[in-house]
Amino acid sequence: MFNATFGDVIIYTEDVSASQVALWGLLVSDERDPKVSRIITAREGRLLTDEENRRVTLRLINGAVSEADILPAVPAAVAIGHRSTGGARPAPPAIG
Repeated sequence: MFNATFGDVIIYTEDVSASQVALWGLLVSDERDPKVSRIITAREGRLLTDEENRRVTLRLINGAVSEADILPAVPAAVAIGHRSTGGARPAPPAIG
């Protein structure tokens, strides 16, 4: 089950308890920072609500965090130091 209720944080769970408090097989995609892609996995989690302060906490158990910097897209021709020819192959030199 995917849950995108929290904007830039998407949560996937393999299984949810009947009380909807215990979660198993979690994968969290955290895209709140546009410069860093963060994936969090956990074997188990608990969803805790604080209605008075209008806050939801996801407590993860037996988890790991993987992060990667997000680099701006660069055209392949620029990335390898070549001038773009607009897709056309340059003509071979004249022999003569």
